[in-house]
This record gives sequence, structure tokens and C-alpha cells, in this order.
Amino acid sequence: LFKGKFFFCQGVEHHIKNVTNRSDCLQANYKWVRHKYNFDNLGQALMSLFVLASKDGWVDIMYNGLDAVGVDKQ
Repeated sequence: LFKGKFFFCQGVEHHIKNVTNRSDCLQANYKWVRHKYNFDNLGQALMSLFVLASKDGWVDIMYNGLDAVGVDKQ
């Protein structure tokens, strides 16, 4: 459901608004970065579920999931 969707473009804040996908990000010489907690493999998914269950930092994962629009998009 969320595999490959927890990436975002990291760069200068006021220029990021025009970046909507990975290729735009890389063409602007920014970094395409994966969030710390994601669901790309079993280990990361289990760690993310542990954080959700422990209720410590779950809000960030929730918002990342809500913001997920597709693979290589932001």
C-alpha cells in the first residue's frame, strides 16, 4: 500500500513548492530522500508498526501516509 511512497524532496524551502516528483527534484539539484520510518521492506515496515504501536512519533508516520500520493511523487 505504501511501498516506495515515503520519499520527499529535500532542498531550499521556498523553491520546493514547484517540485512535484523525483525527476523535478533531481533536475533542480536537490536530494530525493526517504523518510526514516517507511514501508519499503519487511524490516522497515515492522519498525514503523512498532513506532505506531508504542505511540511515540506516530503522528509523523500518519502525516507521511496522508501525504503519500504515489511512487516517485510528493
